Amino acid sequence: MRKLAWRLINGLQAVFLFLWTAFWVTIALAVRLVTGGPKLPLTIARKLWLPVALRAVGARLEVESSPHNDFSQPALFVANHRSFYDIPALVGGIPTNLRFLAKKEVRKIPFLGLYAAAMGMVFIDRSDSEASRTSVDLMSELLEDGASMASYPEGTRSRSGELLPFKTGSFVAAIKAGVPVVPVSISGSERVLPPDGFSPRPGLIRVSVGEPIPTTGRDLEDRRALADEARKQVADMLERIEGPREEAQSAVPAPSET
Repeated sequence: MRKLAWRLINGLQAVFLFLWTAFWVTIALAVRLVTGGPKLPLTIARKLWLPVALRAVGARLEVESSPHNDFSQPALFVANHRSFYDIPALVGGIPTNLRFLAKKEVRKIPFLGLYAAAMGMVFIDRSDSEASRTSVDLMSELLEDGASMASYPEGTRSRSGELLPFKTGSFVAAIKAGVPVVPVSISGSERVLPPDGFSPRPGLIRVSVGEPIPTTGRDLEDRRALADEARKQVADMLERIEGPREEAQSAVPAPSET
């Protein structure tokens, strides 16, 4: 009986979120058309659309941040990735508009793909090295123009919860643009929305925004060291929140460049 009740609740949540998303994507696209830029529609998403998407599944957000972060300046925010709900959690945890580096498959998601393209998100095809370099260059240009970017440098969701090696593409963009890299840990999103299917449960998502890592004086040869430094900070924040975790090294793929 309990299982049946949750299926009914999750079905209603899915319908509400689809309609809520369709409504706000339509509003965002209209505002984008009128204003000629993504600033206002991104603010609408951060303050109206995504907070309700969190509450609709019973998610509570708890945020802590290093006092050394200056959110008025462009930066690259890099976070671990366990759940689709990492996106509203990261948007809700960072008090500035974000554009994301997203897999090319996001373009195919109804409403969201259209929204992401219109808001200037950067899509990456990691199976095509030339296309990946083009995406990194575009990301660097956006950072240089004053946009803050967000990336999940593991490259995919970690179904085990273990922190995978960080790919270096987004760090190249940060070095080229000369903006700081800000590590972010997200804990609890995988319990709110597990990776398989749509079966959300109420819960707490904790977002920790770490110490900014300057890129001034670094060159592209430092990209791996920069990625590893950011990963260590994310790992340390997760360990502080969740306790130590045994990493299954045999299941961890070798790091790649993009």
